[in-house]
Amino acid sequence: MRERLEPSLNRRLFLAGATSLAVTPRMGAAEAGIEPREFGVAALGRPLPYIAYATAGAGPGAPIVYLLHGHGGSEWSWVRAGAALETAEALVATGELPPLHLVLPGVGNSWYVDSDRHGPVATTLLDGLMPALEAELAVDPDRRGLIGLSMGGFGTLHLGLREPERFRFLGALSPAVFEPDAAFPDIQLGLFAGAFGEPFDPSLFAAADPFNRIPLAAAAPRPPDFYLATGADDYFGLEIGTFAFYRALEEAGVAAQVRILDGRHDWAFWRDQLPATLRRFAAAIAA
Repeated sequence: MRERLEPSLNRRLFLAGATSLAVTPRMGAAEAGIEPREFGVAALGRPLPYIAYATAGAGPGAPIVYLLHGHGGSEWSWVRAGAALETAEALVATGELPPLHLVLPGVGNSWYVDSDRHGPVATTLLDGLMPALEAELAVDPDRRGLIGLSMGGFGTLHLGLREPERFRFLGALSPAVFEPDAAFPDIQLGLFAGAFGEPFDPSLFAAADPFNRIPLAAAAPRPPDFYLATGADDYFGLEIGTFAFYRALEEAGVAAQVRILDGRHDWAFWRDQLPATLRRFAAAIAA
């Protein structure tokens, strides 16, 4: 038991989203007719690709969920490997989820932060894409959520804690969060892909680290609902950072739910957990 809870440094800190995302694409029925879109912003220096999908019955005022991909992924990852559209449609059909809009941005290996290497990704999402889409869709601001996996789990917590009053729900699956004062091996520094400086700058990581943003949630009039889930057999030991993050939220007086479940750091786990995460989003916006 002790060896399982205290794995080697490389296992604890190595995040190989690229290998876990290397699955055979699947074309689901809900994918037919999807038109990829781009959001242009001069500050980013390139268009930001995204997919916007409305489930059956979703009209003006319907809630919105942003699904964030992991390292090595794209705006198509949740569609083709995660069966997200089919899952949402099935839950809407049974009444477990209200009709909603799903938005899937593609941000490369940016870690969802503003950086010199990748540009102002976080600002583009929060101050560009999201308000533009939500004005178009007449989204109720109290019915907005983020759900991300792995690097996208980090992104969910980073973006959500940058403006905690903005999101009603934050769902992080196998989030790439690390215990405070972790010493990163070279392989992890490479996977950060320059998002926190080149060479790696610990102060830039600390500024973006969700652990250091928890006080913002504690000070918010109504913090978002947090749901964290990771596999007990996560290849990279992310269950350790996930549980530490949950404890830090609780110690700050921020309510959260955490689940350490059977599973690994792979699409089988994320597909299995998406329905439960969407149900928790539905409960959060109904409260």
